[in-house]
Amino acid sequence: MRASFFSWDPATPLFWTVGLAFFFWQCKKHGSEVHFSFSRDQVIFDTTFAELGTSTEVVLIRNHSQQVLRLEKVYLAGGASSRFRINVDGEPGPVVHDVEIAPRDSAYLFVEATIDPHSQGDLLALDSVIVVPRGGPPRALPLVAQGADAIYVWPTDTLFFTYSKLPYSLLPCGGFWNNQKPIVVIGWAVVDSACSFLITEGTRVYFWKGSGLWVYRGGTLKALGTENNYILFTSYRLGIQHQDRPGQWDRILFHEGSTENELRCVKLFNGFIGIQAEPLGLNDLNLPRRLTLHNVEITNMSGAGILARDFHIDGFNVVVSDCGSYGAALTLGGTYRFYHSTFANFWQFGARKNPHVFCSNYSPDIYDLDPAGDYIARPLNVLFANCIITGNMEQEFGLDSLAVAPLQIMADRCILRVRPDYVLPPSRFPDCLRIPDPGFQGPQWNDYSLTENSPARNVAKLEYITLYPLRLERDFKGHPRTADAGPDLGAYEY
Repeated sequence: MRASFFSWDPATPLFWTVGLAFFFWQCKKHGSEVHFSFSRDQVIFDTTFAELGTSTEVVLIRNHSQQVLRLEKVYLAGGASSRFRINVDGEPGPVVHDVEIAPRDSAYLFVEATIDPHSQGDLLALDSVIVVPRGGPPRALPLVAQGADAIYVWPTDTLFFTYSKLPYSLLPCGGFWNNQKPIVVIGWAVVDSACSFLITEGTRVYFWKGSGLWVYRGGTLKALGTENNYILFTSYRLGIQHQDRPGQWDRILFHEGSTENELRCVKLFNGFIGIQAEPLGLNDLNLPRRLTLHNVEITNMSGAGILARDFHIDGFNVVVSDCGSYGAALTLGGTYRFYHSTFANFWQFGARKNPHVFCSNYSPDIYDLDPAGDYIARPLNVLFANCIITGNMEQEFGLDSLAVAPLQIMADRCILRVRPDYVLPPSRFPDCLRIPDPGFQGPQWNDYSLTENSPARNVAKLEYITLYPLRLERDFKGHPRTADAGPDLGAYEY
């Protein structure tokens, strides 16, 4: 006999809570003279982090009659000790008295929950909202919330700017996060100067709105997942209604001073900017500035996937998709080399005006002007090898430069989505293919692996895999690239 999930001991509060709810539901079922209903039969919250609280759920208490509905009280069955909170038309609970609802109108019932994981270790909360109408039997609305225990990184200090403030906390030098519990970051977690920080395989990092991870000048971050156990950076909102909402947290920010920054087997979802890499002082050209990306996916960013200025980024099996502005904006010079990477933008949250990949030896930003009022330009060196750059716009690749700084760019054996009249000089774009549709499995649901008949199959150049065998012999999913007729373009091998 299969064991029941709940214990139905009549002595437990759960028995009485659910029992009362069932009794009141039966009253509703058999009718009464007071005609009102709830807009929902029950409120079940998606799993939330225990100490942060749930999202606010809204329930309408509807008056179906032609007369004013008078409610003697609306209250939580669990009283003041309940882990839920209610508010009725602006009046907070746990008990709200003398609520009136006009004929054919509704009252708004707002419900939230906070689950303390340290109280008896119980991460399941059950309760009911009881509505007592004048002249009719009470009715109950069952409430269910599930909490998840986590490690919380709370801000301990604040940086003040002219028009804003930035709450932050310093991560311990030589410290680490692992996969024992989820990590929840409120404010900014900072890797300080001359410090290193490690994130191990399988770690889940969830950011509060406006929060991020900041690798300050001279700091080093290593996020080292594995093909079977990726590291995740995303929003703390866990509900299904939040899983595809961009812009729910801020970014991961890297400054200069290290050659050891690395993200390996990492996924970043639903932020504003996935990775921003730029020197803190644009005039200090002596400090190193390097970041390695290996098997990294950046998806569903409301701004840019990668925003880089005068940095050095090496990317292997990188996937950047579905961003509201740029997928990769590589500006103000720098050195950028991407191998077997897929840049695809089928943004579904409004119109886009920028190409998915944009390269420039200057930054068209009013803050990047020299004392004479001219844009600052730096040498730019870019290589895309065996890559796919595409999307749902006619032009998904853009290039701009100023003559005062050197420009070297090459896209070698890539699929490019560009206008028919866009010139691709062979010296810069050898063996590139103008193909609007690379043959993805399902771009509408963010699947950029290849179909059997994809034109990207078996046409990549083997020399780059030979050059970086440890990085490129296996694709983003761990599939071997040299087991069939030839390697495929992009991050995925069919």
